[in-house]
Amino acid sequence: MNAFWALTKNSCPSESSSLYQAVRSKGNERRQLFKNILRDYARGWSPVPDWYKKRFSDYYSALPEGHHEQFTVESISPFVIGMGQSSIWETHLTLHKIYGVPYIPGSALKGASAHYCHRYLGNEEVEFREGGAYYNVLFGSKERAGCIRFHDALPTPDTVGTALCLDVMTPHHPTYNQLPTGQTVQAPRDDDSPDIIHFLAAKGNYRVALTCDAGQEEALEWLAIAKEIVVQTLQQESIGGKTNAGYGTFRLAK
Repeated sequence: MNAFWALTKNSCPSESSSLYQAVRSKGNERRQLFKNILRDYARGWSPVPDWYKKRFSDYYSALPEGHHEQFTVESISPFVIGMGQSSIWETHLTLHKIYGVPYIPGSALKGASAHYCHRYLGNEEVEFREGGAYYNVLFGSKERAGCIRFHDALPTPDTVGTALCLDVMTPHHPTYNQLPTGQTVQAPRDDDSPDIIHFLAAKGNYRVALTCDAGQEEALEWLAIAKEIVVQTLQQESIGGKTNAGYGTFRLAK
């Protein structure tokens, strides 16, 4: 079951359809639709199809020998990548358009790691700051590309079937927070009713792959550094949206 198409193929439903009501609703209708999608997703991926196992294997075995680093990370909290993108659901989740599974885009891994490198490692060594020699080799600059390539991280075959989950947020004071600039209303109070918004999140184990364009010995050194930065980023800084609320934290899988 392709979750991407299940959530997007009816992006313009008629006003009389149940999907339209679920899109407009932040309550039980949307919750039930998401539960139905999760049910169909779990059924479609149990057992995991052979084509996905083969595609997963082919994807990672095609990397250049001796010039890559692979490791598996395990989510210890749900994560949501792409939440701020436009969506009829208000809250978006990045899903693979072909496979219909959650994944971690290589661009997200690179962006989060570059931020971590500049903000934290840069305090210990100036060359790790943006514009520094080490930073430019790893992540590139306006003048040249970096030597490290961050590939999309796909869910492992043993966790892909349970990689989607239902979550909920309860933003308080919606009237006050959405007030146009310049207008005033009564200040928010503790007895204000919160909005209940259900959304889809992801979890599971993901295979991270890094490649390097440098020569053999140099590539191994930079790949080891890049792996350490990615691991520290996922463990300490997290990735995706709502990280301040504890989302998007990973650890190395055993």
